[in-house]
Amino acid sequence: MSYDLTFWRQQPGVSLAPIETYRALNDGSPVDGLAAIPIEDMLRDVMLAFPSALRELNGSHEWVTWTSADGQDSFQVEWSAQHMTVTCRHLHSDDMNKIVNIGVAHGCPLFDPQTGERFSFDGL
Repeated sequence: MSYDLTFWRQQPGVSLAPIETYRALNDGSPVDGLAAIPIEDMLRDVMLAFPSALRELNGSHEWVTWTSADGQDSFQVEWSAQHMTVTCRHLHSDDMNKIVNIGVAHGCPLFDPQTGERFSFDGL
Protein backbone atom coordinates (compact mmCIF):
# COMPACT_ATOMS: atom_id res chain seq x y z
CA MET A 1 0.00 0.00 0.00
CA SER A 2 1.34 3.43 -0.88
CA TYR A 3 0.88 6.85 0.67
CA ASP A 4 1.35 10.04 -1.37
CA LEU A 5 2.74 13.37 -0.19
CA THR A 6 2.35 16.31 -2.57
CA PHE A 7 3.86 19.80 -2.35
CA TRP A 8 3.23 23.05 -4.24
CA ARG A 9 3.40 26.83 -3.78
CA GLN A 10 0.07 28.57 -4.00
CA GLN A 11 -0.18 32.29 -4.60
CA PRO A 12 -2.61 34.35 -2.49
CA GLY A 13 -6.17 34.49 -3.73
CA VAL A 14 -6.22 31.14 -5.51
CA SER A 15 -9.72 29.72 -5.18
CA LEU A 16 -9.22 26.26 -6.67
CA ALA A 17 -9.83 23.57 -4.05
CA PRO A 18 -6.69 21.66 -3.03
CA ILE A 19 -8.07 18.33 -4.32
CA GLU A 20 -8.77 19.93 -7.72
CA THR A 21 -5.26 21.39 -7.78
CA TYR A 22 -3.87 17.94 -6.97
CA ARG A 23 -5.90 16.28 -9.72
CA ALA A 24 -4.81 18.84 -12.32
CA LEU A 25 -1.16 18.45 -11.34
CA ASN A 26 -1.43 14.66 -11.50
CA ASP A 27 -2.94 14.97 -14.98
CA GLY A 28 0.12 16.98 -16.02
CA SER A 29 -1.81 20.23 -16.42
CA PRO A 30 -0.32 23.56 -15.35
CA VAL A 31 -2.43 25.23 -12.67
CA ASP A 32 -3.14 28.96 -12.68
CA GLY A 33 -2.14 30.59 -9.42
CA LEU A 34 0.65 28.18 -8.56
CA ALA A 35 4.19 29.44 -8.49
CA ALA A 36 7.15 27.53 -9.85
CA ILE A 37 8.86 25.59 -7.08
CA PRO A 38 12.62 25.28 -6.54
CA ILE A 39 12.54 21.66 -7.63
CA GLU A 40 16.29 21.20 -8.11
CA ASP A 41 16.93 22.46 -4.57
CA MET A 42 14.18 20.23 -3.20
CA LEU A 43 15.52 17.17 -5.01
CA ARG A 44 19.03 17.93 -3.77
CA ASP A 45 17.72 18.05 -0.20
CA VAL A 46 15.83 14.77 -0.63
CA MET A 47 19.02 13.14 -1.87
CA LEU A 48 21.02 14.60 1.02
CA ALA A 49 18.46 13.31 3.53
CA PHE A 50 18.46 9.87 1.86
CA PRO A 51 22.04 9.37 0.58
CA SER A 52 21.30 6.11 -1.23
CA ALA A 53 18.53 7.71 -3.30
CA LEU A 54 19.00 7.61 -7.06
CA ARG A 55 17.94 10.11 -9.69
CA GLU A 56 17.32 8.19 -12.88
CA LEU A 57 15.29 7.98 -16.05
CA ASN A 58 11.78 6.56 -15.84
CA GLY A 59 10.67 6.30 -19.45
CA SER A 60 10.85 9.79 -20.92
CA HIS A 61 10.93 11.44 -17.48
CA GLU A 62 13.21 11.42 -14.48
CA TRP A 63 12.39 10.38 -10.96
CA VAL A 64 14.17 9.90 -7.67
CA THR A 65 13.92 6.49 -6.02
CA TRP A 66 14.99 5.30 -2.60
CA THR A 67 14.85 1.88 -0.91
CA SER A 68 15.89 1.18 2.66
CA ALA A 69 18.84 -1.11 3.34
CA ASP A 70 16.50 -3.95 4.32
CA GLY A 71 14.34 -3.42 1.22
CA GLN A 72 11.17 -2.94 3.28
CA ASP A 73 10.69 0.82 2.81
CA SER A 74 10.84 2.89 -0.35
CA PHE A 75 9.65 6.02 -2.11
CA GLN A 76 9.58 7.53 -5.57
CA VAL A 77 9.63 11.25 -6.27
CA GLU A 78 8.01 12.68 -9.39
CA TRP A 79 7.72 16.37 -10.19
CA SER A 80 6.86 19.22 -12.51
CA ALA A 81 7.76 22.91 -12.42
CA GLN A 82 4.80 23.41 -10.05
CA HIS A 83 4.79 20.40 -7.73
CA MET A 84 6.58 17.45 -6.19
CA THR A 85 4.82 14.18 -5.33
CA VAL A 86 6.40 11.48 -3.20
CA THR A 87 4.86 8.02 -3.29
CA CYS A 88 5.81 6.28 -0.06
CA ARG A 89 5.66 2.54 0.50
CA HIS A 90 5.88 1.30 4.10
CA LEU A 91 7.86 4.45 4.99
CA HIS A 92 8.32 5.21 8.69
CA SER A 93 6.82 8.44 9.98
CA ASP A 94 10.28 9.85 10.79
CA ASP A 95 11.28 9.45 7.14
CA MET A 96 7.99 10.92 5.93
CA ASN A 97 8.53 13.88 8.25
CA LYS A 98 11.98 14.46 6.70
CA ILE A 99 10.26 14.82 3.32
CA VAL A 100 7.53 17.09 4.71
CA ASN A 101 10.19 19.29 6.31
CA ILE A 102 11.97 19.60 2.95
CA GLY A 103 8.74 20.84 1.37
CA VAL A 104 8.17 23.34 4.16
CA ALA A 105 11.78 24.57 4.01
CA HIS A 106 11.20 25.45 0.35
CA GLY A 107 7.87 27.20 0.86
CA CYS A 108 5.74 24.24 -0.25
CA PRO A 109 3.35 22.97 2.41
CA LEU A 110 2.00 19.44 2.29
CA PHE A 111 -1.20 18.33 0.61
CA ASP A 112 -2.29 14.90 1.82
CA PRO A 113 -4.45 13.43 -0.95
CA GLN A 114 -5.52 10.53 1.26
CA THR A 115 -7.31 12.92 3.63
CA GLY A 116 -7.84 15.85 1.27
CA GLU A 117 -6.05 18.16 3.71
CA ARG A 118 -3.75 20.99 2.66
CA PHE A 119 -1.60 21.97 5.58
CA SER A 120 -0.50 25.49 6.38
CA PHE A 121 2.99 26.21 7.61
CA ASP A 122 1.77 26.82 11.14
CA GLY A 123 -0.32 23.62 10.99
CA LEU A 124 2.63 21.29 10.59
